[in-house]
Amino acid sequence: MSVLALQNVSYQYEGTKKLVLKDVNVSFERRKLYTIVGKSGSGKSTLLSLIAGIDLCRRRNLVCGKQFEET
Repeated sequence: MSVLALQNVSYQYEGTKKLVLKDVNVSFERRKLYTIVGKSGSGKSTLLSLIAGIDLCRRRNLVCGKQFEET
């Protein structure tokens, strides 16, 4: 069971045409440790900002704070 899940999350900064994140799907389980790795500019910080609620995503399905069952 996941406590945080992202489904088909995409993000594009204002004034740009390129998607920083495109259709990201990931789920996180309680009491597990995760690392997010990637090249510079690959969207790691953007992903964490979306999870934290610092940035808002137009096309998203972000589920947190309750048990989430994958379909």
